[in-house]
Amino acid sequence: VAGPSRARGAPPAIVGHGAVRRLLPVECERLMGWPDGHTCLCGAGASWRACRCPDSSRYRVCGNGVVTGVVEWIRAQVASAS
Repeated sequence: VAGPSRARGAPPAIVGHGAVRRLLPVECERLMGWPDGHTCLCGAGASWRACRCPDSSRYRVCGNGVVTGVVEWIRAQVASAS
């Protein structure tokens, strides 16, 4: 589990079976509520295993993105207030 002590700019990580591993870009996309391959710029699309984009670029997009569920909630709140 990634915590607040994680170094700034370091990729997210999870702990499992006594070892820490970095999340794959596709796992970050899924946590954001995006389809697989959403951050792929090379055109591989949903075939995330075929993506040739650098992981650092894909992590950056996820880090600068907004979680889909949060946007939907805000939209619903604004629509109900109108």
